[in-house]
Amino acid sequence: MQTSSEYAFGGRISSAANLLLGGLTDLLFPPHCAVCNRSIDIREGRFCAECRAGLPFVSGNRCPKCGHELGEYAAVHTRCHSCADKTLHFRSATAPFRYEEPVRGLILQMKLARRPDLAAPLADALADHLEKEGTMGETDVIVPVPLHWRRHLHRGYNQALLIARTISRRFDVKLDSRSLRRLRPTGTQTSLTMQSRLDNLAGAFGLRRNGAFRGLRVLLIDDVLTTGATCAECSRVLMRAGSARAVRVATVARTML
Repeated sequence: MQTSSEYAFGGRISSAANLLLGGLTDLLFPPHCAVCNRSIDIREGRFCAECRAGLPFVSGNRCPKCGHELGEYAAVHTRCHSCADKTLHFRSATAPFRYEEPVRGLILQMKLARRPDLAAPLADALADHLEKEGTMGETDVIVPVPLHWRRHLHRGYNQALLIARTISRRFDVKLDSRSLRRLRPTGTQTSLTMQSRLDNLAGAFGLRRNGAFRGLRVLLIDDVLTTGATCAECSRVLMRAGSARAVRVATVARTML
């Protein structure tokens, strides 16, 4: 039977081994900046100092509902003009970046160019943002926006799930990637108005089991929030059929309308 001192000794050996393994990995496969691909010190994060300085962080005040960037003198306790007349169903939305270059390019590569590796730096940036906000203590379960099975099969992965896994591990919060389902394909919504998007999404999502999120505070994860229609429909299903207590939305980027 091992004593507590033996456990501690074993833990020190394990930690030392992990550090050694990590050092060897960095030596053999040096980390690279996600934007410019230059070699970097992993202690810098996922971006070199020069590229980090050029990232389109959302600055200043945000809409408390949809996370849209607000002007310097805008009221910060009322909803902004882009969401004031919309029923969004989620409590709030937040994102570290505006949907602009170079983040826009990274997201498009992750989704359309089969670059799942780019989910890691984007997810880390979102995790850092959520940590600064200090609201993860209000989360019981993390749910990624699902893909329809045909698109998932074509792409090979769901980018929202890749991001959600990093958030789950970082904050040690349960991840549920099965209960919320996309029931039918909806096609691209890029050129659609908010109302057309909502009409297109009606009935597109469902749950494997009603009441699956009874009383839980859900953090819904996606890559980009534009009008909020997709997250609004997911939130409606999570709240009504899933009986969630509340839904908050976190995305890597926010389109500024």
